[in-house]
Amino acid sequence: MRALGLWVLAFAGWNASGQLVLNSPLTERFMTVPGEFYEARVVLTNPTDAELVFDASVSDYHNSCDSGYVYATAGTTAGSLATWLELEQERGVIAPKGSLSFKVRAAVPEGFLGHAAHGCVFIESGQPVTSGAGLEVGVKMRYAVNFIYRNPIVSTRAMLFAERLEEGDGELALTFKNKGTAERLYTSKAKVVSSAGEIVYECTTDVSSIQPQQCRTQRFTRLDVPEDDYLVVVLTETDEGERFGLTKSMRLGR
Repeated sequence: MRALGLWVLAFAGWNASGQLVLNSPLTERFMTVPGEFYEARVVLTNPTDAELVFDASVSDYHNSCDSGYVYATAGTTAGSLATWLELEQERGVIAPKGSLSFKVRAAVPEGFLGHAAHGCVFIESGQPVTSGAGLEVGVKMRYAVNFIYRNPIVSTRAMLFAERLEEGDGELALTFKNKGTAERLYTSKAKVVSSAGEIVYECTTDVSSIQPQQCRTQRFTRLDVPEDDYLVVVLTETDEGERFGLTKSMRLGR
């Protein structure tokens, strides 16, 4: 019987039927004083009628405006906290309809003077499934749990710079990069103003997060305006009250 491997990377709010389910946050943010510990608990559930084996490992990642998240070997990227992470359990078996949890400890080095750091814990699980064509398909789930640290004793700030603003498929897409030293929560509000000075479109996004040196693309959906020249105004505000604005003349409605 031939075997075919298939990996599925899971994101928030999504899981494949018959596979492991993560019941704890996909992002852990913490502001522990250097020299102290932070602990998080990973909770896993097996909704199937068979045992599921899982493996947990520490990884690194960085973010690109063009490629999105790129995962790498632990300790190989700038601003990594992967070497701080200790897993209580790296492998386990979850009984049918059962659940299991394990702790992840982050030991912030004493004297750490960096503004921020980040790392990742991968949880991988799966079991072979025989297809109608006689192939043994190894469908595996991979959850990426990001750990994001902000140093509470070091002054930080966000600096959001617009990379591009584009229209397509009934939406506006703003890509920007945080060139500052702080991780922030933020919301963005877009307005489209006609040549007559009338606001013909408004959209406010849900709360999102952005890390230092990270790119994010913020989408403003349900854009439906007649073809014409417009002024697009976008205001982004962080949870610390920082504000960043963008104004651009665009031909929309094509």
